Amino acid sequence: MEEFRRIFIKRPHVVILGAGATVDAFPDGDKRGKHSGLMHNMIDVFDLKSLLSKVDLRTKSINIEDIYTELFDRGEECENVRVELEEKIRDYFLSMEIPDEITKYDLLLLSLRDKDCVASFNWDPRNC
Repeated sequence: MEEFRRIFIKRPHVVILGAGATVDAFPDGDKRGKHSGLMHNMIDVFDLKSLLSKVDLRTKSINIEDIYTELFDRGEECENVRVELEEKIRDYFLSMEIPDEITKYDLLLLSLRDKDCVASFNWDPRNC
């Protein structure tokens, strides 16, 4: 075990985060209690039902990725709804604020060494 520890302690660590990481890190929501969404509940969390009612969706999926893919694939027919969906999601995340309390994200970042890395598949509206 000691040999294993000596070998692996020198290697860099890569932490890969997905959408569930934000929900897990902020179980009570952001600074004001605003919750992040997952692919299967964004319609409700982000209050997107009225927007999506503007188009006759062919997919029966409630997964926002499936819905977005359909809107994108249908091109000009759904472009206005797709663009508005993008704006609503971007605005929602931009309005979120990091809680004052220490989160799992804080602890994770503080535990990293120079050779370690965090890769995230979460939305990052500041880079959109």
